[in-house]
Amino acid sequence: MAVPDWVDWNRVQRGQLVYWRYCHFIMKVLDSTGYLLGKKTTQRITETAQFVFDVAYSIDYLEPGSGPAWKSIIQVRFLHAGVRARLSRISRAHPKYYNLEEDGVPINQEDQLATLFSLSAAMWRVMGQRMDVHMTTQEREDYLHLWRYIGYMMGVDDFLGVTLTPERADACLESIVLHLADPDADSGRLLSTWARNFDPQPKWFFHITKTVGLLDPYKLNMVLQSI
Repeated sequence: MAVPDWVDWNRVQRGQLVYWRYCHFIMKVLDSTGYLLGKKTTQRITETAQFVFDVAYSIDYLEPGSGPAWKSIIQVRFLHAGVRARLSRISRAHPKYYNLEEDGVPINQEDQLATLFSLSAAMWRVMGQRMDVHMTTQEREDYLHLWRYIGYMMGVDDFLGVTLTPERADACLESIVLHLADPDADSGRLLSTWARNFDPQPKWFFHITKTVGLLDPYKLNMVLQSI
């Protein structure tokens, strides 16, 4: 896989340094959003931390064909491709289980951008809003450049240029959240099951259930803001 002309290795390296400068806060963000919680907490912490550590470790780790981070990224890309192929076959044979026309392409471009921004734009937004820790404009630009390159290697086709600037990334992230967070009955049941799997069960779960009943992403966010 050829390195695109727009990659600036100095900016990539500065983006890696941004991660280490703020890594304590970034891990706090992942924890506060619930990304690292659940029955497979240890596994998710290990996998996510190892991936981020690898891509932020050094330029050599991103060396095409030999770098450990490069290999990890390509493995994830192949994994995603395998999931898409498998669900496409299932959709043709068992559309009641997964319907490609109704449910859309699995792990599509929007899904991949959501993941990309959850580890970049979402970090500086939550750090600023919840922790009063603010990256400089230069830091946000460099950090985004790092993840833009990672996204490219993972198969993100940024034909709209949403990874070019932090402002575009912020706008795209908001659009994705509004689209993907549209709750339905299934999402409510899934979120309720997720909350019940905590051990011990958090007090806020009872507060939310009593206040809004069946959980959904919008109501959950509203109530958590009030606690």
